[in-house]
Amino acid sequence: MRTSFYKVLVGVLSFALAMLSDAVHAQSSSAAKVVAQEFWTQKGAVRLWAYRKFADDQKPGKPILFLVHGSSYSGKTMFHLQVPGRIDFSLMDQFARLGYDVWTMDHEGY
Repeated sequence: MRTSFYKVLVGVLSFALAMLSDAVHAQSSSAAKVVAQEFWTQKGAVRLWAYRKFADDQKPGKPILFLVHGSSYSGKTMFHLQVPGRIDFSLMDQFARLGYDVWTMDHEGY
């Protein structure tokens, strides 16, 4: 039963990512430039790094998407993969092109 649930979940997620990719490609000819910003903040004695991506034509009030990773890799490495000649590997860029203000950050100990 558990295996069937996971197969259905993987199928639904694959479909959703395919639809997102199609939507981004449809907008790519008229898409605004995606802008990146980096920030540092303090949590006591620990410095934490945050990364933001958004479309430069973004209007106030757009939804915020905060991507949280659960591994020892950096948030940027997990969600902003860059492949030469391809625009569709960065999850952050794709959501920024759809109008989201996208953030990720590293957490203490990671």
